[in-house]
Amino acid sequence: MDEDTWKIVSYTGVGGFCGWINAKYKVDQACDVDTGAIRPVDICWNGSDGITTDLAEANLNSLIESIYPSSILTGLVIGLFIGIVSVKIGRMKIIFLRPKFIWSKVNLDNTQLIFGIVLLTLITIFGLFII
Repeated sequence: MDEDTWKIVSYTGVGGFCGWINAKYKVDQACDVDTGAIRPVDICWNGSDGITTDLAEANLNSLIESIYPSSILTGLVIGLFIGIVSVKIGRMKIIFLRPKFIWSKVNLDNTQLIFGIVLLTLITIFGLFII
């Protein structure tokens, strides 16, 4: 893998991990039901206020099935987006660090340069929505 691909994969992995942590937190919060008592009832743990093992396991499984996939996928997509944007910014920095070498060969004026950058940005954003 080249450096850019490695960067995108790393950001995507970190995004997926953050999505998993977020899903775990959401499930923990959803398990605690406020009944007006001093402390909330944990519907995913057996033995709390007469909840049987089967009911607690069913509650936990239903919450996991509804929360985990969307949260992890959201983290992966956000990580992928951040990875692509960071690679794009890194490539633009390389171009702008050597402006005389690149732009003197092409002979672009400022309006063409700005139009090209805007066009590349729009193509990148549009490409992200297609993926």
